Amino acid sequence: MPQKFEFKVGESVQLRVKRAGGIYQRVVFRMLAEKSPAGTYKLLDTDRHIPINELSAAADEIGLPLRAAGISVFPKGKASKDFLI
Repeated sequence: MPQKFEFKVGESVQLRVKRAGGIYQRVVFRMLAEKSPAGTYKLLDTDRHIPINELSAAADEIGLPLRAAGISVFPKGKASKDFLI
């Protein structure tokens, strides 16, 4: 079940992300507003490196787009237009 977040740009949220070997790690993500051709959309960003498969699984779990070390992923079946603010 996706977690619900009250989206406020500039705030931080701490998420549990599965890492190699099945170990979970708490990672701090900043809430950002990113511009796209469709408009401005919300996403969670961190500067830590997270493998794309684990980043994608976390995006599916929480239901929001994530970006880590310059790689952006969206939940399955969603695009930036689904998260416009």
